[in-house]
Amino acid sequence: MKKKLFHKITALTLTRRVIQAASLVLFPGLFISTFSAIKAIYTAVIGGSFSAAALAGQIVLAVSMLLITAIMGRFFCGFLCAFGTMGDFFWYIGTKLKLRRPKIGTKADRMLKKVKYVLLIGIILLGWTLGMELLSGTNNPWMVFGMLAKPESWTDTTVLLSIGMALLALIVAGSLYIERFFCRYLCPLGAVFAVVSKFRLFR
Repeated sequence: MKKKLFHKITALTLTRRVIQAASLVLFPGLFISTFSAIKAIYTAVIGGSFSAAALAGQIVLAVSMLLITAIMGRFFCGFLCAFGTMGDFFWYIGTKLKLRRPKIGTKADRMLKKVKYVLLIGIILLGWTLGMELLSGTNNPWMVFGMLAKPESWTDTTVLLSIGMALLALIVAGSLYIERFFCRYLCPLGAVFAVVSKFRLFR
């Protein structure tokens, strides 16, 4: 039984890594695209300007990701999200470097996981009441991450010296010491999927 379970877990892990690698290469901006789609639909509904025809692309993307989550749980986070793949990579690097990692207690972990919900609510409120374009430009790490998927961005000082790049560097540093640091504690899209996955059909 243990031998079969070992092979099953290994096969699942291998499948996950292959899908993660493919998503990182083919869809590096899927995270920001999905979150932007959800935001566009939300602001259109609240503002009374919702048009299915005008938002067809965003609706298809958002509904697809939400359906996958409702059926399979946080499949997007574990398999498709390039940002999560980056976190896994740097966690692996930290393991190989044998870094001394902090032990986070159950209570502290539970409290920290609430931060992503606070960030989600903050983005929704600020994005609507102040009309801020929080998900555009180089002021956020998600957009910068997508930009860095293109080699020409590696020498672009507007990207490398941006606020988003600084935040991305902090996320990378956190990922070296805490497994899935951003995904567990800071990801606003993960907060959306965490709520939807409560009603998932399969684990």
